[in-house]
Amino acid sequence: MTNVRSAAGLLRKYREAASDYRETCALRDDIASALLPRKPRYLTYREFDRVVRWKLKGQNPRTARQREPLTDEVVIAVTKAALDIHHSDQAYCTRVKLGILQSLPGVGMGIASAVLALVEPRSYGVIDFMVWDQLFGEERLSFSHTHYENYLTCLRALAEELAWTVQEVDLALWARAEAKQPALRLSC
Repeated sequence: MTNVRSAAGLLRKYREAASDYRETCALRDDIASALLPRKPRYLTYREFDRVVRWKLKGQNPRTARQREPLTDEVVIAVTKAALDIHHSDQAYCTRVKLGILQSLPGVGMGIASAVLALVEPRSYGVIDFMVWDQLFGEERLSFSHTHYENYLTCLRALAEELAWTVQEVDLALWARAEAKQPALRLSC
C-alpha cells in the first residue's frame, strides 16, 4: 500500500502527460466559457455530446442508440437540475448530481462523472476502470456511488497534497495507466 505523499511524488511527472491532455483542457475551458453567463448553469445537447464523445472515444456507438431520443430541451433541463444542486454534505450532493445525470438514457457512472469533472474540475474526476486499477490495483468494470465516493476521497487527498485540481490528478493517473506503470495501491 502506498500513502498519499508517496503517491503524489510518483504522479508529479504525469501532470500533463495524458495523450488527450490538450483536448481535455480545451473541452474543459470551452465548457467553462459556455457556463459563465448561465445562471443557473446547464449544458446544451451539443456540449453534452462533446463530453460523451470525449469520454467514450471510439466506444461512442456503444450507447449512441440509447441516447438518440435526447433533445436539447431534455439535456438542458436535466443538466440544469444536476448542476444546481448544493448541499453541505458533499457525498450526498455528489450522489444526487450523479443520479440526476444518470436519468438520461445511455448515461452511466462514467459519463455522469465526466460531466461533473469537466464542469467542476476542482471537485470531480472521471471514474474509469484504467484509473481505478492504477489507483487501487484492482480490476473493476462497473462502479456504484460508493465506489465513486471512495475514488473521489483518494483523488481529493492527492489533489490537496499536490495543490492540483481533482481533474488534474485524474488525468495524471490516466497518463500513468497509459504508460503501463505499476498500480499505486493507494490507501486513503
